[in-house]
Amino acid sequence: MSDPSNPLSLRFYDNLADRIRQHRQADTRPIVIVEGPTDEDLLVDTFGEMWVYFSAAGRPNALEAIKATTQAGVRNVFCVVDRDFDEDVSACERAGIPIVAYRNADMEAMLATEDTLKVVLRSFGREGVEELDLAAILDHVAELTQPISRLRRANHLNGWGLNFDETEPADKIDQRTLVFNIVGYCQALSRASNDPPDLATLISVASGKTAIRMPSCPHGVKYYFNGKDFAAILGVFLRKKLGALSKSQTERRHVSAIVRSSASGRVRKDPWAAQVEQIVGPAF
Repeated sequence: MSDPSNPLSLRFYDNLADRIRQHRQADTRPIVIVEGPTDEDLLVDTFGEMWVYFSAAGRPNALEAIKATTQAGVRNVFCVVDRDFDEDVSACERAGIPIVAYRNADMEAMLATEDTLKVVLRSFGREGVEELDLAAILDHVAELTQPISRLRRANHLNGWGLNFDETEPADKIDQRTLVFNIVGYCQALSRASNDPPDLATLISVASGKTAIRMPSCPHGVKYYFNGKDFAAILGVFLRKKLGALSKSQTERRHVSAIVRSSASGRVRKDPWAAQVEQIVGPAF
């Protein structure tokens, strides 16, 4: 049961499923449940006001709400969320719950495309963007996320409770060589976490020596990663390539916001958007 004192709980935020049921009595348009305002902004920018959006204050609340409304028989309600590193979305899909996950692990990861990267580089005043091998840059940055992705997946599978939010990937990337310091990152992650597994275990997972079955994205991706991890490492690349940028200009929260704004208007052309429209449909 949700904790009413927790600001991320469904009961604290209001009973979203009840509000949706009440709204349905007066409005027959498709309803889309999203994790929060950032997701709503992206979908409104992509699809306009053709649907009604309900922000759930977090992924767990969004999943709880779509399960409750589906069980209650409320029609024409859908959910768009991150797939993340657990099995929650896959379980909903298998159960026939009307849910759509972003391609890759989350929204920011889906938006990490060549077109978006081109706009990001231009936003920092980079000249000669057309001459850069954007696909190679994306591949390089995405590949550097993989040790963290393996740790995130193992964290879910083993219930380790690792504190990724307080462990900065950018601090463990050599700005000169763009090499990821796996040992250093695992040490920092261990220090930031309560009761973590031993360091050797973390390093073995991160390096790929311990095999980890990664989540499967039905949209198809070459590298499965968390978008904020990608943004943190991309920030290091930007400092290396553009030189004049400060660390604060390229920290992961700021770069994530730039990636989202740079993708504005481009998601509509993505096959993912066509799938969402096919599932949710136009207003009626």
